[in-house]
Amino acid sequence: MIVAHEAPLHLMDWVRRRTDYDYALVHLFEDPAHGKEYYDFFVDSLNMGRTVILDNSIFELGKAFDMEKFLEWVVQLRPTEYIIPDVLDDMEGTLENVEKWRKLSSGYKLDRTSIGVVQGKTFGDMMECYKGLLPYCDKIAISFNCEAYQEYFSQKGIWLPREHAWMYGRVQFLNLLMRERFFDPNVPIHLLGLALPQELLYYRYCVSIKSVDSSSPIMHGLEGITYGSYGLDSKAPKPVKDVMWTDNVSPEQLAVIRENMKIFRTFIE
Repeated sequence: MIVAHEAPLHLMDWVRRRTDYDYALVHLFEDPAHGKEYYDFFVDSLNMGRTVILDNSIFELGKAFDMEKFLEWVVQLRPTEYIIPDVLDDMEGTLENVEKWRKLSSGYKLDRTSIGVVQGKTFGDMMECYKGLLPYCDKIAISFNCEAYQEYFSQKGIWLPREHAWMYGRVQFLNLLMRERFFDPNVPIHLLGLALPQELLYYRYCVSIKSVDSSSPIMHGLEGITYGSYGLDSKAPKPVKDVMWTDNVSPEQLAVIRENMKIFRTFIE
């Protein structure tokens, strides 16, 4: 499983030297003050032969980046992989978007790995979404915070703190998915974010899961929070978008980030 950590622009080169690939948020390309520098970082990564995944920024924006503009950025940047614009917790909307994307991009030779995101309000919806994505996507992504995870435990009368419901919900969904006859182990899976880093322990022997992105080691390090050997009890209160352009990182914070990244690796290796 290869790892990327989203980080403030000031730290991205430092993080790149300690990770396997790079993860780009498309809406930041259009930031008036820093967009060009942010975009150029990923051009450099590609020129270095590194994998770059281009995200549609749905988590940051609350809805996917405009599809036509996203296509323009895919054509311009030519990332190694890109995430087709999806619709949060909406199976039908997500599958409709995939069809729209196929039509919109049909005139372009993208020749890049397309990633479809499983969405739905229930596990049943998510299973159907997975099946609907399989014929058209090279890779399948599973989000860390789907509404269906909490719904699954709620129906069983089980209460869990939000981060734990997200973690165990995705673990349970993937366990169930991989037992289904329609599951294709040859189609790689990407883990979109993490509620808690110790979730990765459950996937050590899952050969279908090929990549994960998470800002967790960075964001907790900036808060001065060091991972325990077991992981964490809660998720950092700030998303990386809130600190994207900060350049005020102390040596003490950097030391915590480095330690968190080291412990993060132990959950995979």
